[in-house]
Amino acid sequence: MLSFQKKSIEDNYIRGYFNHISEVRETPIEKLDPFRNSINQHIHQKTQDEIFNWAEKQSYIVLANLMYAAAIENIDSCPMEGFRQDVIEEILSVNPETEKVTVTLALGYRSEEDPFQHLKKVRKPNEKLFKFI
Repeated sequence: MLSFQKKSIEDNYIRGYFNHISEVRETPIEKLDPFRNSINQHIHQKTQDEIFNWAEKQSYIVLANLMYAAAIENIDSCPMEGFRQDVIEEILSVNPETEKVTVTLALGYRSEEDPFQHLKKVRKPNEKLFKFI
């Protein structure tokens, strides 16, 4: 899995989003105007960097849900950052002017020869990780 993030949100993109909602829900496009106006107002108050940062964070919501769904199916997963973004974008013909790969996720089954699979997982203790209020 790769998550692509648009670097900006154009009016054409929003129009397509609402056309899709209208078609799927069989709802007249005009009924969606209050929702569209709310989104437009929110987007036009943000800088391009703020929009990109928000979109990038949204990819992690999808990532978490996909990892959870994979775990339910006993499929191993490994989220990755620090990858060669330029190489991945070139292989996948991503236009770096308009999009960016932000996170990758490997899915599959671990090797039976993996010597680490039976070791206890080492995690930060809850009392150091969370602050309960």
